Amino acid sequence: MNYTVQVNEVRTTNPESAVRAYASVTFEGAFKVCNIAILENRATGEPFISMPNYKTAGLMKRISLSIRISAIR
Repeated sequence: MNYTVQVNEVRTTNPESAVRAYASVTFEGAFKVCNIAILENRATGEPFISMPNYKTAGLMKRISLSIRISAIR
């Protein structure tokens, strides 16, 4: 399987922010997952990822922010 990963570093002046970067992954040039957050565990300093999600009506819900590339070509 071929895939491409694009990572965009986040520069912030807020030392409390755990977000270090955002990534997008494209699989086989046909399926893309956007807004994957790369965070740092404050206790261990180890990186981990968080899949895209958003808040609505005070509840956290997971949504798929994946895009079929053929749909936008």
